[in-house]
Amino acid sequence: SATEQLELSLEEFNLKLNSNFIRAGEDLNLPMLERAEYAVVDDAVSKIKHQATHSHIQGILNRNGFMLNLTNVSRDRRRFDQTHVLMVIGFDQIEMIYTQRGMEAGDLLIQSIADKFISQLRKEDILAAFTESSFALLFLNVDQQYTQGVADKILNQFKNFSFTHKDETYSLGINIGLVAYIPSITSPEEGIRRADAAYNAAAKAGRNIMQWYDNAGIAFDEQQSLARWAGKIDRMFQNNRFFLRCQMIVPLNNTVAFMPRYEILLGIRTDDPNTSEVIQISEFIPILERLRRIHEIDLWVLTEFLDWVNDNEEIVNSIDSFSINMSVLSLSNLDILNFLHDQFMLQKNIATKIFFEITETVAIEGYNAAQNFIDQMRHYGCRFSIDDFGSGHASYTHLKNLSTNELKIDGFFVKDIAQSNQDYAMVKSMNEIAHSLGMHTVAEHVDSIEAIKCLRDIGVDYAQGYYLHEPMPLDSLSHSV
Repeated sequence: SATEQLELSLEEFNLKLNSNFIRAGEDLNLPMLERAEYAVVDDAVSKIKHQATHSHIQGILNRNGFMLNLTNVSRDRRRFDQTHVLMVIGFDQIEMIYTQRGMEAGDLLIQSIADKFISQLRKEDILAAFTESSFALLFLNVDQQYTQGVADKILNQFKNFSFTHKDETYSLGINIGLVAYIPSITSPEEGIRRADAAYNAAAKAGRNIMQWYDNAGIAFDEQQSLARWAGKIDRMFQNNRFFLRCQMIVPLNNTVAFMPRYEILLGIRTDDPNTSEVIQISEFIPILERLRRIHEIDLWVLTEFLDWVNDNEEIVNSIDSFSINMSVLSLSNLDILNFLHDQFMLQKNIATKIFFEITETVAIEGYNAAQNFIDQMRHYGCRFSIDDFGSGHASYTHLKNLSTNELKIDGFFVKDIAQSNQDYAMVKSMNEIAHSLGMHTVAEHVDSIEAIKCLRDIGVDYAQGYYLHEPMPLDSLSHSV
């Protein structure tokens, strides 16, 4: 006021606002001086509400603001029985751009995407930045045909969209999930859940896919099962159902080391204590990836393996190397990077016995993260393999630039090599390229003596598969070395 000044922190201001001690709203019957005081309060309240409901990206709401608008629509009697449409739009690569290029680059990308959305919308449509890599849209009082047309335009606009930052170009994929939303039938929370489910079904089907909730079919049951899997994974950790296995990598000629090599594999016991049956990892890993929890498993494997190394120094010294798989989320995960730095500073010798396996797909989609991980871990003497080579779209330039030590040829080309001239030629080509780059080669999923003969003729260095050695618990390795 003209005679007193009251200073409040933001927290204090919010407390007084919520307790109605401070009230917003201009009363035109008050004297001008008092109205001026209320104007200060109104301005502060407006700023606080804006910060709470808007993204730092200019001109769009955040998740809280979107849900507030959606709730208001559900309470509006004029809108109560109307049909609206909710749309969730997600982009791959955005999280990687934030991680690799920083906040400035990520925000520039989000702003450019938001600007393109705004150009497609009516004034009454509501746009929000829902997560770091996804947006939500609410179309008021529309039919499916209209929204389908807008979604088609958005999909076509972004399916070949790329983002360039400091001479690095990223190709973004887009997926869209849609659901009809009638407030008298569906709650705001359920509407969002259904739109998310449709989006997840689209993302599972591949890049640049659109999916309506009503047409997603079995995919929704799978999405709903993810929530059950999340709880199941927690119980697996709590009940110690994970264990480490190993499988031998066998040399095929006399030009490579004869000390045994092993790949470290994850094992999962069933919840039946009376059986030794193991859950199929091939079914489990995709679920972890979709839940974005695969890095938790990678960290568990690394921790358990290095603990085993500490307890089995004599055995470790008799083994040439151990291969350990790394997922794309793990390559840039700070917990994993800090853990490895700490461990390798304490156990300098073990680092030289580790091959980190990075799949070809991960090496390309997360190229910068892979390169950064390789650069950091090579400092300690670690070696690296490109796994499942042939399953993705890596160029030989990528192979050369990543400078890995080994190339593992995807088993898809190996399993029928004795019967297929095409597979034989493909494996031979991969082997020659790898050798020309100074890399050893490993053939995966070898399941017959005929395949081994072909691989020896070609000159592949190592082979791995159930025909040569079935995976066994790591703890039992001491009995066979």
